[in-house]
Amino acid sequence: MCEVWNGKRYPDVFDVKLAVSRLVEHDDRYQLENAAKFRAVEQHVGTYDEFKAIVDGCHLKPLDRKEEIDSILKPNEHKWNSVAPPSPDNEEPLAESSNHADPNNLNQNLNIEKIKIYGDFERLWRKVKRDSKKSGDLLLNLEESSVFKENCEPLDEIIKRLDSFSSEEITESQTKIISILESISKSKRFSVSIAFMDNSAFKSASSLFSKLSHPDAKKIEKQFQ
Repeated sequence: MCEVWNGKRYPDVFDVKLAVSRLVEHDDRYQLENAAKFRAVEQHVGTYDEFKAIVDGCHLKPLDRKEEIDSILKPNEHKWNSVAPPSPDNEEPLAESSNHADPNNLNQNLNIEKIKIYGDFERLWRKVKRDSKKSGDLLLNLEESSVFKENCEPLDEIIKRLDSFSSEEITESQTKIISILESISKSKRFSVSIAFMDNSAFKSASSLFSKLSHPDAKKIEKQFQ
C-alpha cells in the first residue's frame, strides 16, 4: 500500500514498519539457529535427527515457574455440545463456565491477574484499547519487564494511553508508569518502534514525562526523544 502526498507516492508507514520488524526477526532467527548448531556440535549429538531437533527448537524458551500451564497441558479441552443441557452429574457452576469463555474476565470489569506474556497483552489490548478504563487497568496490572522484553507494540497507542491518565492517576501510579516506560525502552524492538513513532505520540510522550516527578524520569525521557 502507498500514500499519495503532494502528488508523490510514499510507502505506507505500517508496511515499512512491518517489513523492518520481519527483517529483525529473520536476523534474530539466524543468530539463534547458528548458536544452536554450535551447541549441538559441542554436545556431540549422535544423529542428524537430534541435531535438527536442537536447531528447529532454538527459538523455544523454558517456562517461567509462575506461568500458567493448564492451557498447554489441556489445549484441546472444549465443550463440543454446548447447546445441549448439562446432565446432573456433569453440571458445572455458572461462574466456572463463564471463566472458560472469558478466562481473563474482560467482561467483568477486567479483573485480570498480571499478564506475563506479550502475546496475551497484544490480544487483550486489541479488545480493550478503545475502553479507557479497561485499557488503563490492563497496563497497570501487567508484568511489564516480561511482557515488553521482546516487543513493545503498539508503542504509539501505549504512550498515548499513559498520557491520558489524569494527574491524580499519574501521581498514584507513578512508580508503575516509570517501570512500564523503562521496560519499553529496554525492549528488543524499541529502536524499530521509536523510529516509526508519529509526531502525536512524541508529543504525548513529552506531555507524560512533564507530569512525572520520579527521579528516573529524566533519564528515561531521553530514550523517547
